[in-house]
Amino acid sequence: MRLDVDPQSEVNLGMEISFKPEDNENERSFSAKNANGEILDVFVEGDSLEKAEEIVILVHGFGTDRHERGLFDQISKECAEDDRAILSFSLSGFGESEGDQKTKTLDTMADDFKSVVEFVEAHKNERSIINIIGFSMGACGSKGFI
Repeated sequence: MRLDVDPQSEVNLGMEISFKPEDNENERSFSAKNANGEILDVFVEGDSLEKAEEIVILVHGFGTDRHERGLFDQISKECAEDDRAILSFSLSGFGESEGDQKTKTLDTMADDFKSVVEFVEAHKNERSIINIIGFSMGACGSKGFI
């Protein structure tokens, strides 16, 4: 996604999503609100959602964040290429996302995942396929939505 904006500004893309320009055009950081109004930290590497033929959503486990102790960063760097977008996000209460870990359940994790999938569905092209990689509790939370 390319936007001609002042790098110090934020651009509202609708659906409670804000795009924050990064230095690297292949890395994009977003903020998305979940059903509870908590802001989720979302990161896309590789091709834009609009252009990607394949979109991979990474869902971290309990007690970590969208980096999954560096594992998801490595996966993103290795797998991001033309025609593929790798999206990672921190569940509410984890990483830079808002919320309280103490109140998180599989249902709230599934709600967070649903918010991210709805964003992807709204911005992907009609040819895109979505793949999901869930690690530990992230696999359980995403399964609760599917």
